[in-house]
Amino acid sequence: MSLFDLHMHSTFSDGVYSPEELALMLKSKSVQKASLTDHDTFSGCDAFRSACDAVGIETVDGIEISTVHRGRTIHILGYRFRKEDQRLNDALDFAQKQREKRSDKIIEKLLKMKIDLHFHNSKATISRPEIAEALVKHGFATSKSDAFEKYLGRKGLAWIDKSMMSSIDAIKHIQRAGGKSVLAHPGIYGNSESLIRELAMEGLDGIEAFSSAHFGSQTNKFLDYSSQFSLMVTGGSDFHGREDIGFLGNYGLPQEFQAKLRLKFYSHD
Repeated sequence: MSLFDLHMHSTFSDGVYSPEELALMLKSKSVQKASLTDHDTFSGCDAFRSACDAVGIETVDGIEISTVHRGRTIHILGYRFRKEDQRLNDALDFAQKQREKRSDKIIEKLLKMKIDLHFHNSKATISRPEIAEALVKHGFATSKSDAFEKYLGRKGLAWIDKSMMSSIDAIKHIQRAGGKSVLAHPGIYGNSESLIRELAMEGLDGIEAFSSAHFGSQTNKFLDYSSQFSLMVTGGSDFHGREDIGFLGNYGLPQEFQAKLRLKFYSHD
């Protein structure tokens, strides 16, 4: 099966593997085209492209931006944007700073509860999944889901909210930088039809119909929405390298949708 995997994460955000390691793993899975979509940063894209070039995998620069729409956290994927665009970079710098502040406040809150996860010497931004793993490792939770329920989720003891750009602003930033905006894993958002309709009216370019977060009937529903709202269709594994190790090479955009995606991706050239 020849897939396009247009959604994965590296050590530049909350993934386990480096861009170079991901390229070798993708090659072993016969993935034809890939995009690294780290959270709020495209810092790993150049290394990923070089590593993929070396093993014959086509790449497209990507990113996953954490946003908010009507009080809900929504992830917007961006592709083929100009990385030098100043407004996009300024928005991402703000997002990264908010992410760092949130992590610091969560760790501080846990320390006040006598939960020391030994992150004192860490220089990199620590993600909530990494904090969840540390909670499990040190015996404060039985699993990552337990860690989120007890501590890190909205009702958890160490919950900290963060400022995020709006979904509409993210779409505009990506498009002003010459890129394409895509709603990530729409199946996790509940009333997805109204969300897709609203964002499509604001210029959203596509939806990630094929995702490791979806089961078959959901995928068919999102394919219908893509036609209804004139959106391009993408797909990806959302691979991080933890419990999702089996996702790589098994989730992505199937071959029969790839030619149409290429036309949509390059339609403004």
